[in-house]
Amino acid sequence: MTVAGVGQLLTGNEADGTLNCNNDAVTRSGNRNKLVLTSNCTRVTIHGNKNVETVALVSQIVIPGDQNTVTWRKLLKGTEPLTRTVGTGHTILNK
Repeated sequence: MTVAGVGQLLTGNEADGTLNCNNDAVTRSGNRNKLVLTSNCTRVTIHGNKNVETVALVSQIVIPGDQNTVTWRKLLKGTEPLTRTVGTGHTILNK
């Protein structure tokens, strides 16, 4: 589902999957999910706990939850993604 101002919205718990960002934002809401995001992601937002996200191309990462892991591979622009985190125990990696 795509929501204005939010981008593609995914909800649920304990799910694995792959999603093409299509130059849009993606918002994930749930717990213990594993998601691979392909293509260009303008913004990735993760609400919830213990999610694992792998992002091909990203500009901004927002994480208002706990113990989430985001691995980004390349940037749309700049040298580091803009990151905003709330909560504890997050890991943001570049690989």
